[in-house]
Amino acid sequence: MDFKLTAEQEKLRKSLSEFCAAEIGPRAAEVDDKAEFPAENWKKLAEQGVMALTVPEQYGGAGKDLATALTAISVIAEHCASTAEAVATSMLCAGKAIEIYGSEQLKGRILPELAKGCEIGALAVSEPGAGSDVSAIKTTAEKCGEEYILKGEKAYVTNAPVADGIVTLTKTGDSFTVFAAPKFAAGICVGAPARTLGMRGAVAANISFNDVNLGDNNILGGYGNGLAVIADIFDYVRLNVCAVANGISVAAYNVAKSHAETRESFGKPLAAHQIVAFRVTDMYVDADVSRMLMYNAAWKKQNGEKCAPFVALAKVSASDTAIKNSDRCMKVLASAGLSADSPAQRIYRDARLMEIAGGTNDILRQIIARDQLEL
Repeated sequence: MDFKLTAEQEKLRKSLSEFCAAEIGPRAAEVDDKAEFPAENWKKLAEQGVMALTVPEQYGGAGKDLATALTAISVIAEHCASTAEAVATSMLCAGKAIEIYGSEQLKGRILPELAKGCEIGALAVSEPGAGSDVSAIKTTAEKCGEEYILKGEKAYVTNAPVADGIVTLTKTGDSFTVFAAPKFAAGICVGAPARTLGMRGAVAANISFNDVNLGDNNILGGYGNGLAVIADIFDYVRLNVCAVANGISVAAYNVAKSHAETRESFGKPLAAHQIVAFRVTDMYVDADVSRMLMYNAAWKKQNGEKCAPFVALAKVSASDTAIKNSDRCMKVLASAGLSADSPAQRIYRDARLMEIAGGTNDILRQIIARDQLEL
């Protein structure tokens, strides 16, 4: 295994970083203040081909591997974590579910639109009374003639207010089944956007399914196979979170490093004080470790190896590091970091979601423990 970026990946990383510095980063504060979906950012990134990265070539995409997609998401997150989360949710959560488990008819209709950025995807699993324990969901899909009738409510669905299609887990008798539901289907109601601490541009809302009629063609992965499908897609969800969290960690490092090098204290730059220099160094070390763990997990996923514990490990490390680095950044900046004009406070707020999204870190530690311990 060589986790060094290929020449092609490095070229993408560099060009996308330059693009985001010019076009995405300057809007990050506005996206956060307005707490609205970053439509302009979405459009510009679609024009750069970002949405098409993982879509197979036969459906109008670039057919790139998982590591390439995660690299792109991390770069975007360095400049605007909300935008990165919205993109990754559509591309790696909903998009992968359609690509892997959808019928040819479904893939032919949806994937080209996702690749162009003309459609936005969402993944709806959690409910008001069921989070990490997906087996406790109450949304049902009952067979009625040639169709299924969906009833229930999903909670905190990223992209819900703007999504064109929703991949959702339902209970079907004694089993579970995943459906791809077009948002224009009669009976789908999207609630008001949630007011969140951070990641305000990755708009989320509850979705109600009120007697929504869907056919067999909307089933992903076959009737009754919902838990296996979602377990597979959750790997992509958690790698998505890894990439966003790693971008946040690097953003915090960059802000702290710049401040430490330019702000003077007792007649010399802050960076000349060992306690500050070591704090910034720890930010760099932890971010690099988390990045390597992400690529390791992505490599295993891409190559069909057992990966759930490694994905969990990478997600725990990345999200914990995002929180630690954003806190360290605030300490380096001190009072300057509290200002609404400073990116430090936005980075700090965005980081908090990372330990919750894709399964809380406590739940993921249980996955790691079951793999490592004889329980």
